[in-house]
Amino acid sequence: MRNIKIELEYAGTNFSGWQIQPNKRTVQGTITSSLKKFLVEDKLKLKGVSRTDAGVHALSYVANFKTKSKLGVKDIRNALNSHLPPDIYVHKALEVDADFNSRYSAKNKIYRYRILPHFSPLRKNFTWQIRYQLAMSPMKRASKYLTGKKDFTPFSVEENNRVVNVKKVNLYREGDELIFEIEANRFLNKMVRMIVGTLVEIGRGKIKPLLIKELLNNGKKGSGGPTAPPQGLYLVKVKY
Repeated sequence: MRNIKIELEYAGTNFSGWQIQPNKRTVQGTITSSLKKFLVEDKLKLKGVSRTDAGVHALSYVANFKTKSKLGVKDIRNALNSHLPPDIYVHKALEVDADFNSRYSAKNKIYRYRILPHFSPLRKNFTWQIRYQLAMSPMKRASKYLTGKKDFTPFSVEENNRVVNVKKVNLYREGDELIFEIEANRFLNKMVRMIVGTLVEIGRGKIKPLLIKELLNNGKKGSGGPTAPPQGLYLVKVKY
């Protein structure tokens, strides 16, 4: 069996997330179906680096599958793209070691969140569009409390193992957008979106920057700010 790693991007707008779900259009389900059309392997299993929610996008998503096919990796990539819809595109296909697992071999991931402080019909599916200006300075102060190995219970809906090692956090302006980037060894369900929702409340002056530090020290599950909508979130890079 050969182990094939693929690197792809997708627009998550019309998907119910990455993971296969009954009677729903998912990224994993769509790619698996496309692979089976030319590899003719009914038991093919596609493994992804992480789950993404409905509406979340990926600039560089990594997945892998094992196959008996002797097709070259370029032929696999080209054949796959010819069967995929226009909201998914495979940039690379590589043959990797048998023990490579797109999820468990990953060391760090980088997520980006885009906030637009006005309305734009062309970007409504790709940014969180809000009707007010945000103060950058308090948001940056609050962001500094996120780095390090900490229990992110307040920014999670998960029940167990909520310790995350956040390597880097960056908040900056790019054109008319406000960009939040975070790199960590792992991410919890809704974690980035709950952090962003809290930062926006800080930027609006609704809560103080110190609240993030207090929440991380003694907060309860889901006690952070509101959850930002999915369309502004992107998986940017996976490090192995």
